[in-house]
Parts: sequence; C-alpha cells; structure tokens
Amino acid sequence: MVVPIRKFILASLLLFFPARESLAQLLDPSMRSTVRETPIDDILFQGNPTVDSSLITGAIHLRKGESYLPPVMRQLVKSSVEALHRLKLFSDIRVDIAYPSDREGAVLTFHFKELPTLATTELKGNKKIKEDDIRAAMTLLDGQVYSPSSVEKDRQSILTLYRDKGYLLAEIKVEETLEEASGRNRLTFSIAEGTKVNVRYITFAGNNLFKDKELRKRLSVKENRWWRSGDFQEEKLRSGLDSLVDFYQEKGLLDAAVTGHEITYSDDKRHLDIQVTLDEGRRYYFGNAYFVHNDVVETRALQAQVVLDSGEVFNVKKFEATKFQVQSVFREQGYLFVQLADQRSYRDSIVDVTFTIKENSIAHIQKVHVRGNTKTKDKVVRREVKLFPGDIFRQSLVMRSQRDIMQLNYFDGVEPNIEPTEGGDESDVDLVFDVKEKEAGTGTFSAGAAYQARDGFVGTLGLQIPNFMGNGQRAEMNVEYGKYKELFSVGFTEPWFLDTPTLVGGNLFYSFYQGRLANEFDYTSYGMRLHLGRRLTWPDDYFSVRTSYNLTQNDNGQRQDPSNLIIPSGLESSLSATLVRDDKDLPVFPTEGSRYALTLSQVGGPLQGSFDYVQGDIKVNWWFPTFHKFVLGLETQFGMIYGDNIQSRSLYQMGGLLGYQGKLRGYSPGSIGNARVGRSFFSFVTELSYPIVPGTFYGLAFFDAGNVFGNLSKYTDDGSGLRFNAIPRDQAPSPFDEIDFTDLRRDIGLGFRLVVPMVGIMGFDFGWGLDDEEEIRTGARRKQDGKMQVNFVVEQGF
Repeated sequence: MVVPIRKFILASLLLFFPARESLAQLLDPSMRSTVRETPIDDILFQGNPTVDSSLITGAIHLRKGESYLPPVMRQLVKSSVEALHRLKLFSDIRVDIAYPSDREGAVLTFHFKELPTLATTELKGNKKIKEDDIRAAMTLLDGQVYSPSSVEKDRQSILTLYRDKGYLLAEIKVEETLEEASGRNRLTFSIAEGTKVNVRYITFAGNNLFKDKELRKRLSVKENRWWRSGDFQEEKLRSGLDSLVDFYQEKGLLDAAVTGHEITYSDDKRHLDIQVTLDEGRRYYFGNAYFVHNDVVETRALQAQVVLDSGEVFNVKKFEATKFQVQSVFREQGYLFVQLADQRSYRDSIVDVTFTIKENSIAHIQKVHVRGNTKTKDKVVRREVKLFPGDIFRQSLVMRSQRDIMQLNYFDGVEPNIEPTEGGDESDVDLVFDVKEKEAGTGTFSAGAAYQARDGFVGTLGLQIPNFMGNGQRAEMNVEYGKYKELFSVGFTEPWFLDTPTLVGGNLFYSFYQGRLANEFDYTSYGMRLHLGRRLTWPDDYFSVRTSYNLTQNDNGQRQDPSNLIIPSGLESSLSATLVRDDKDLPVFPTEGSRYALTLSQVGGPLQGSFDYVQGDIKVNWWFPTFHKFVLGLETQFGMIYGDNIQSRSLYQMGGLLGYQGKLRGYSPGSIGNARVGRSFFSFVTELSYPIVPGTFYGLAFFDAGNVFGNLSKYTDDGSGLRFNAIPRDQAPSPFDEIDFTDLRRDIGLGFRLVVPMVGIMGFDFGWGLDDEEEIRTGARRKQDGKMQVNFVVEQGF
C-alpha cells in the first residue's frame, strides 16, 4: 500500500504546485514508466491585431521547446489565461491544445477577442449641467481600451451627478459606433435629463414629543419654497437622519431611532414626498458620576468637570463634553495617554455613570517639528510654540501654540499632532505642527491710477510684505503721485529683535497736497516714526506694549500764534505708548475673544516742538459666536485731547469707515466734526457677520452710533475765505464739559468682505443715517435725505 499512496501524493503535488521543471525525479520507477512529459512544438496567437505578440509571450507561463507533464501543462495554461485577463486587453480568451501527427509534441493556439479601443466620447442632451462638469466625473479617455464595465461605471457617475443636482429621473443610454478609418469605437452618451425633482413635503410618523416643524430643521434636505430650492440628495437625507438621532439623544431620548423612510413621487414626477418613521423611546435623566482612578487627580476636581447636573435630562452632547474635560484634566498634567472608560447603570429612567480611569505614564516632548511651511522659516513658527523638548506635555500649551501661530496670519490652517518618537521611551512623543501656507499669499502689491474731482489723476504703487523673506519681518512701501498730491513712505519692522519678543521698527514719510480752493493752503508734511514694543508675561501673556516716537515737520504756510488753541503747522515731537491685550481666536474674521487697546500720547511739552497736549484713546472689541455660524462683534472707542496748542490734524472727525475715528457708515466721510474743534469722540459699533464662503466671502449687518464732541467752530471767515479759528487757548472750555453721550448719530446698513489674493480684504458697506447730517465747513445740521452712503473698504489681512 505504500507505493500507491506515494503516487497519489506526488500526483496531487503536480496539480496544486506546478513547476516548469520536470518532477519525474520525484516519482518512483513504476510511475516514470507510465507518465511522460510532452514537448511544446509551437505556441500560436490568433485574434490580436492590435496587441503585440511579445507582450502576450511575456505574460504566459509556457515556453516553446520546453516539456511538461500533462497535469502541469494544464495548470500552466490556466494560469496563463488568468495573467492575460489581468492585462485588461481582451474580452475573451480560449486555448486549444492539439497533437498533430506530423509533430512530436503539442501545439498551443491562443484565440483572443480584443476589447475595443475608444476613439472619442460624445455627449448629447445635456442642457442643465455643463459638459466640463460631466467630463470631470468620467474616467474614459480617448485612445484607451475600454470594457463594458468601465462604460457602465461612467454612465453611473453621470447619473449620480444629475441626481445630486435634483434630476432624479434622468436617463442615459450609450451607443457604440465603429469608425472605419481608425478602427476604433465612438461612444455616444445620450442624456434624457427630465425635469428637476423637488421635495414637496417632509412628514414624520411616530413623533409624539416634537412637532414636524422642529424635526425638519434637523434635516439638510428642505421642502421647496419660493425663497429656496427643495433639491433632493440621497446623501444629504442620510446625514440628516443621523442628525435626527443626535437631536433626540441631546434631549435625553437615548433609545431613539429612525426605523425607516419612504419616498413617493407625484403623478407628474416633478415632486417627491418624504416620510420618516421614528421610534422615540423613553427619556432618561442624569443621576450621579463616579470615578475609579489612581488618585493622581482628586475626585472633587474631576466632579467639577461634569457638565450635567443630577436630575437633568441626559444630554449626550454634554456627556461627551464631560468625557473630554475629564481627559483634559489629566492631559494638562502630562498624562497624554490617559484611558477613560465609562459604564452606564440604570435606575428606571435615571442613568448613573462610572468612569474608570487609567492614567498610564507621563508624556514628555522629545522633538518639535514644523511641516508644510514652504515660505516661512521654521524659527518663525517655533518661536510661537510654548512647549520645548524635554517639557511635560500640556494640552493647554498645545492649543495656545496653535492659536499664536494662526495669529501670525501667514497660514490658512494649523493642525497640531502627536507622533511616537523613534528610538525613544514609550512615554516620549514628538509634537508636530502641520501648517498650510496661505494660498492667496501674505503680501500685497497694488498699482494703478484713479481720477478724483478734487485731486485729479493720481497714480498709486503699493507693496506690503508682512513675512519678508520668510523671516516674519514686515516691509512696506507706498507711493502716490498726481498733479495736486504726492505721497511717499517706506518702513520696516522686526518683531523678534535679537531673537527676543521685542519689536523694533520705523518708517520715513513725505506728503504734499496743493490747495485748490480759495480757503485752502498747500500742506507739506515729512518726518519719521520709530517703534519699540515687547510682549509681556504679566498680568498674563496676552498683553503687549508698544512705544513710538514721532518727529514730523508740518507746514501749511499759515502764520502761527502760540497763544491759539489750534495750530495748523509746526514741528511735532511726540511719544506714545500703547498697551494691548489680545486673545481673539483668529487674526481676521475672529469668532470669539476680545481685544483691548489703550494709547496715551504726549505731544510737545517736555519733548519740545510747536505743540503741547496729551491725547488718550481706548478701543475695545468683543466677538461672540451665536446661532448657526453667525458671529456678533461689538466695538467701542473713546478718545480725548487735553492741552494747549493742538495740532489741527489731530482733532477728531467721524463719518464713513476709513481714515477717520470710529465708524459712522451712514454719513459722509469726515463730515461729523469737520467744522468743529473735536477734542473728544465716542463710537459704538454692532456687527453681525456670517461666513458665506468661510475664509473668503463674508456678509454682515451693522448698527453704528457715535459723535464728535466739540462746540467751538474750527473755521472763521475773515473776508478772504475760511481760515482756522483763532481761539485763544485760555478761553477754550474744558473738553470734559463738551461730552454729551445723549447726542449720538446713528445708522444701520449691510456690507460684505471678500479676500482677494495679492490685494487683501475688499468690500463695500452700504449705510443709511438715522439722524441729522452735518455740513462740512459750516457745521450746520440738516435732516437726512434718506440717501445711501457707499463705503469702499480695502484692508490688509495682517
């Protein structure tokens, strides 16, 4: 019995483990006498007019002139056919094995049916969707070999595109036409778009606790109304059903489920109705939270992180927030790998939760990496990171680092990540900041010409580089030149002098304006400003301080009288200090946080020069996230000038948006206070903004209120035209006595902001004043005529 069993095993090996070499040596003498190898005399190919024979020869597993045992040959033929099919060039392959009488061995003939080659694709009937959008969804390319499955795949992709647009009844047929000249096929996709199907009604069944109206708000698919389209998308419906379950779980209905939904079409196939069936289940309430841990953190400290009160409806969203805050307590102490398991126990409708905590070991930072910064140097990012190699991991410092890097405004996004170290301790990690450079760039360049009735033609050239050479430095240059106006300025700022958080900078400037009216004088101003600033760590590290020294020569050709309150020209020597606390979350379009800025300036006096007064300004901003993605922004400003010999250009004016104090967008630019000696002002702004396209396009609505306080007339007519009023400084009232917060101008309006590459932030604000206007030069009040004021906005987004 030994020999037959051995023969059986060896024969099985030949079937399942074929090899090109003969296995006869494995057989015993009796098997070698009955099993003979067959040589292959020839291998022929038929039906492959376009596929090269050498490609086929290289793919098959048999070779002409070699000999194989019959079972080996059969297995190699099978594997060769499989290999040829993997080339995706043939729709059918058949192999014949013949043993001609005039030949010693076998002749193998491979019969092929090649897949067709695509000449071109043609689209017909597409009116609602552009051809470019359809072709972007297709994978077929001219000149490639294609199969029925690839054609069907593209047909389904086009159908999906139409369904996403609401054309649920669209039909597509594909026709093949042979082009005799090329021998290739042309595919024609004939599209019957049908009518667009809109959602007519969305109803619910099984909802006893919430009305249909409340549940419809949770769905992304909406009913068709005159103010919105009711486009239907299956994917949006599925995600909306998930949102429904989330909504119920936030209301304590932990067992709630969507048990099904039904879609029915109207008779004319133009509308569809959706009915969603729900099982609301019962409502649960939170009981108590218990903690099982290793006493690294006291239980009462963990209890303080529970945002659910005992007896409160069990809100799953709040429960997840509790888990996050408990984990954050441990991660703040370095336990990055803390594990938190929660187990719920039920007492009728009361849910108690036991949190089992495993702290694991303390994590240390081994390396800090910066990735994705193609323009900005590593050191510019690293100096904003609050964690260093060797430090214990702190979650709050990671988030603060992310915020400070974003405040640079060089990046569209900053994502912190944790990676295991290579070759380090298991508790060591690498801290990685993946940054995405701004696609629009951080610098702006502008050049052009404009005509103004007042100034004539004016050519402009501007260049601002806030991230000069990738070093985080700021360089800027601006030039304006016209027949009646000239301006030139150049500046440079280093925010990290000697690699310390010390700001050093300055700029030089020159301007000339030629007066064109009878009561206007030529005005020349030139000088320099020097800046020195420092980031502070007290009272907290959101504070910074900045000082500036300004030395400017102002000249308008008028005779100066030092006994007057207002002096139009002279040497200005001033020193100012600004204290800022800024904790807003984003540098532009913030969603939460605040910014406080207090500036005090000494002009002249002990600093010498032609002027002698003190000026103080305070500006406060708050941002609050509200419903949906709307952000409420509040801004209040107040300023006052106190002293003698006041520089006329330091007096306050309001109206419009840019170039003057505060915001009063419903009034002519600079009209409020233009004719009065405005030594104080107040402004309050409320804005509600919405990101129509986040990071790119924003809409806003606003309400402004404010005024310039000052009862003295700035101009007087001496017979030759209006001139600055010669007010003796010892006869001027105190600026405190002129403040009247009950006398404010108000306006309302709408606007938008658009981020434009290489330009910055542009937009328009359209405002309507609600109170009296003020005549420029005379200061006389007049009633609003109801006309809209248009304010063009150009801001640098840094």
